[in-house]
Parts: sequence; C-alpha cells; structure tokens
Amino acid sequence: MASVSLKNVYKYYGSKKGKVEAVKNLNLNIRDKEIMVLLGPSGCGKTSTLRMIAGIEEISKGKLYIGDNLSNDLTPAQRNIALAFEDYALYFHLTVKENIALCLEAKKINPNIVKKRIKDISEILGIGDILDLKTTTLSGGQQQRVSLARALVRDPSIFLLDEPISHIEIEKRYRILAEIKEINREFGSTMLYVTHNQTEAVAVGKSIGIMNFAELQQVGTRDEIFNNPINLFVAGFVGQPPINIMKCKIISEKDIIILKVENSSLKFIPEAKIAKILYKLNFKEVILGLRPQNIHIRKISDKQKSIKGIIEVMEFLGEDMYLVLRSGDYKFSVYCNVDMGLKKGKELELFYDQNKLHLFHPKTEKIISA
Repeated sequence: MASVSLKNVYKYYGSKKGKVEAVKNLNLNIRDKEIMVLLGPSGCGKTSTLRMIAGIEEISKGKLYIGDNLSNDLTPAQRNIALAFEDYALYFHLTVKENIALCLEAKKINPNIVKKRIKDISEILGIGDILDLKTTTLSGGQQQRVSLARALVRDPSIFLLDEPISHIEIEKRYRILAEIKEINREFGSTMLYVTHNQTEAVAVGKSIGIMNFAELQQVGTRDEIFNNPINLFVAGFVGQPPINIMKCKIISEKDIIILKVENSSLKFIPEAKIAKILYKLNFKEVILGLRPQNIHIRKISDKQKSIKGIIEVMEFLGEDMYLVLRSGDYKFSVYCNVDMGLKKGKELELFYDQNKLHLFHPKTEKIISA
C-alpha cells in the first residue's frame, strides 16, 4: 500500500467564459492504510480530486506523490489504483463474474486465486447468486455492487471510491460500509472515499476532508469537525439536524457582553475568554451557531444559561424528539430525547452551555471562538 500527498494542486477546465477552477490550491495527505473521506456538495471539486489521483484527469498545476514517488506523469496503470464510480462503468456484454475477473486475468493471476477472490468478495457484497448473469439484467443497486466488487477484488496501492453505494438499497448500505472498513483493516488498504452524504462519511472514515467551492475547508475527525468547525460553511454542512445560525448584535449589560439575536428576545452570554476576544475586536455584530443537540430541556449544571421559546413544531423520531421553537421573528430547533408533557404553543425554558457557542466573523464567516 502507499500514502498519497497532493501539494498545491489545481485543476482548471476551459469554458466559453474562460478558465474555471475545479480544484484550487489543494494540500491533502492520506496516510498509508488510512481511509480518508472527501465530503462536500455537488460541484465542490471532490470528484475532480479523485480523478487526478487516478490519472484520469491531468493535474493543471501542483504535485501528486504516491508513496515517495512524484506521480504526475504516471499512467493510471502505473499508479496501481482500483476505482469504483457511481456510474458503474461495467462491460455489459460480460457476466458479473467476467466483469470482476477482468483486471485479475489481465495480470495473469492464477485462475484458482481469481476464483477464490471472486467468491470471497461476492459473498461480502451479497452478489454470489448473480455471478452468471449479464450486467444488463441487473438493477442499479446490483450494478453498483458489481462495480465495487471489481475494485475491491484487486490488490492495488490505493482504492478510490466515488459515491460507491449511492444506488444501493438503504438496508444494505451500512453493512457494505462495514465491510469496506473490514477490508481496510484486514488488507491494510489505503482508501479515498468520495461522497456528499455525511452519514456515510462518518460511518466509514476516521479522517474527513470537507470541500466547498473548489477548496479544502477543513480536515479532521467527525468530532473535531462537528465540535470545532473552522468556518460557517463547515458548521452548517455537517450535523443533523442542521446547526442553528443566528445573526446577533453585540451589546453590553452591566459590563457583561451579550449576544442578542435580531428580531427576537433571545440573548446569549459567551464565555469570559470569548467575551474578551469580542471586546478586543470591537465588533458590533457576530454570527452565532448553536447545535440543536446542545440546547437542553433540563438544566444539567449551574454553568448553563437559559433562553425561552414557544413550541411551534413537534416531530417524534423514535425515542427522540425534534422541536422547532419561535422567539419573536426567529425560529430555532432543539433535538432532545425526553417528553415532558410538551405541547404546541407552550413557552419553554431551555438551557445551553456557554462553551458550545460557535462564533463566526460577520464578513469572512471564519471561526473567531476557537
């Protein structure tokens, strides 16, 4: 296996309006035997990044290292990479078994080893009963599992997986994700997994890179990204239900810094160290982020502060409950796991931890409370 390193990498595409930056100044390191996930919305540059690593797309500027080797000019075959794409890329005149075996037979691997590898991977992905079928007869989910099998059956330096389970039946997705992680553990595979689905990203990757507008925004574990987002985009993109975003005026009451949400009665008191930062910056406004999971119906400690809101929406999610409350013109959400006889229209006192307030620059939208 091998590590992957991209240094100051750019990808340009030509258009009628001129040069378009699909990837901008990307610096990313994937450690040997690591599963790295690239997460972001459509068009953010994550698939272009994967295709440059694969050698399908030319790197416009910058350097790619696979292991210690500069690999910009290597062919896809020389890079020893296995690919699985969302659009399958199967040979429809061949059977499932023949599609999976193709890359192994091209390497002239012993037929008995080929047969065993196909048997093992088909059992993992639940396609053992369709090996003799032509791929034209398969459903979209089955075709995607065949595409994934064709990548996983190999012994490459790197696995590149681009939305590999997006068309697979929901009930089978997380078993397959678990198997991908098991393959990584068993064989020490280096993997780059590209997705727009944050649930998949959290399930499969210890290290997650967030991309937006062609740029890498942040790299970290799920907890690091969830609890310490580097900017407003990351805070809003990661987490379900979405984070509450509030535009606040910064005021002072009895020498205490207060964050007052516009057009509402909501007021938040930041920690003393954050209040000092705001005082030095001399801001009049700030953007506040507070996750629904960090607003509580019951007071847990004396350090918690309170806010009030009127319940407008109650949605039961199994043992948990999702609330939407209103204060003035502003609505905010709460995620809780208790039912205390709550009713629509009832005013509720809620509690928040000061150290869970995320504050962002009103213009740059970068974190200022880290």
